Amino acid sequence: MPPKILKKTNKTCDIESQLASTGNMANTELAAKLPAAGGTTTLDPALRQVIEEITGNISSVISQKVDILAEMLKSQATEIKELVRRTTDAEDRIAAQEDGLDQATARIKKLEKEVLTMAQRIDDIENRGRRKNIRVLGLKEGIEAGLGALKFFEKWLPEFLQVETKSGRIKLERAHRTLAPQPGPSQRPRPVLIRFHNYRDQQQGLEAARRAGSGDQPLMYQNSKIMFFQDFSADTMRRRKGFDAVKRRLREAGIQYSLLYPARLRIVRDGETKIFASPDRAVEFMDSLGFIIYGQCKTRNNSFHAEMALCS
Repeated sequence: MPPKILKKTNKTCDIESQLASTGNMANTELAAKLPAAGGTTTLDPALRQVIEEITGNISSVISQKVDILAEMLKSQATEIKELVRRTTDAEDRIAAQEDGLDQATARIKKLEKEVLTMAQRIDDIENRGRRKNIRVLGLKEGIEAGLGALKFFEKWLPEFLQVETKSGRIKLERAHRTLAPQPGPSQRPRPVLIRFHNYRDQQQGLEAARRAGSGDQPLMYQNSKIMFFQDFSADTMRRRKGFDAVKRRLREAGIQYSLLYPARLRIVRDGETKIFASPDRAVEFMDSLGFIIYGQCKTRNNSFHAEMALCS
């Protein structure tokens, strides 16, 4: 094995001490192992070769590993760059979709408003087209058989409502049952729709129905209670029906009310008039009055009068 390399030192005292302690070693051999005058160390050629080989091997291994890491980093950098590009594209598309969604939302709101306005206008036009109509409830099925509905009601209406006419008949354009399926014997009869030839005759018939139904006894025909109403569209009737529970409470409380066109409830209490377009608001008002009402209304007089008040 090659001799060990002495550590570099600049102190002369250390060198002299080493020379004194190596009496069995030749001066020339020791001088070759000692540091030179400039403080450098002279390596054995074989050791230098070994060190160079080891260094070369280490450098080769490190170079290979570094090349692999460099390739991996390059690949990762390429993938990250692609991900950044795709993320940027996705963000751009999302931003464009959000902008489009905002525009679509604004347009949908505008269209909804226009559709609501058109629906209200169509419903108003339909109701105006029904101004000459009345709806009769309670007439038994089949009473108009024989003469036919039109001829029967042209004669029956003035007689039942005690309306004076020149020929004892009132001129009608149309009279028929609603288009619902024919009910059974124990079921409620279908309403009758009557269209007058003149709007003035229709108003006269409703006024006569009000007067006849304003007494203590409701209108009766063949042991059936008869009621007259203004004819409205299906949507308006649905909205007006929403006030039924409130009207029942008002009748039980003895509070004056009327249902206005198209679907507004007017309440008169202590000389103060309030008008509600929503049943919920009317219920809140009733609750605020502190009324706790039980049972059902036993008479029809007030409700009949209130229903007919809107026809004037």
